[in-house]
Amino acid sequence: MNKYTDLEMKIYEIFGIKYFKKLVLRFEKILMFPILIALPKGKRKRFLHNTHTNYHIGKIESLEDVESFKKMLYMNAIIHIFSLITLFWDGGIIQLASLLNIYCIMLQRYNFIRINKTIEKMRPKYEKKMNEIREELKETDVMLPEHSYSIIDSKNNEVDITFDDLINNANYRELEHYKECLLSYKMYLSQNKNISKRKDIVVYYMPGHNNKKLQLEFKNNI
Repeated sequence: MNKYTDLEMKIYEIFGIKYFKKLVLRFEKILMFPILIALPKGKRKRFLHNTHTNYHIGKIESLEDVESFKKMLYMNAIIHIFSLITLFWDGGIIQLASLLNIYCIMLQRYNFIRINKTIEKMRPKYEKKMNEIREELKETDVMLPEHSYSIIDSKNNEVDITFDDLINNANYRELEHYKECLLSYKMYLSQNKNISKRKDIVVYYMPGHNNKKLQLEFKNNI
């Protein structure tokens, strides 16, 4: 981030954006009260921390979770801007709703800058971990019998894909999933060494891809 965004954040803070954020989070707690009251006392704080809302990022498991929250900020900002324009159009410039929308837009922008800073800090470590998983996947892939990969969509259309394209276009969660799939099949082969030679097709669902499936077609498994 540069000095201009730092200055922008300070301006928002001068206008009391931190206090407004606390107010919004307290309002969220009020809205969640029916759920919180039903939870054991020890789990309420954890629930609030992990819950994903318009103004609260919730539990972070990967860089994709942070980037996904950025998209939500864009959408929220558009909604508030549209609402603000509507109020101006109706001549309600001094209405409280207009002021609230202005602060909501500022808060979205303030959070957006903070999230970009978080992404900058996370990315080097994240990319390193991604490359480590890719190397592990390559090592596992080489140790498996001869096989090929293809993607099957929700209409059962099948498209061949190379292993390099598969892992290079995958996010962290997908790489972890592929790693688990290949290791499980490798273990299956090691435990079934006496099975007859056959052509084996294994299908795994791809997380977050609208019912797409990854198909591994093995030949002469032993």
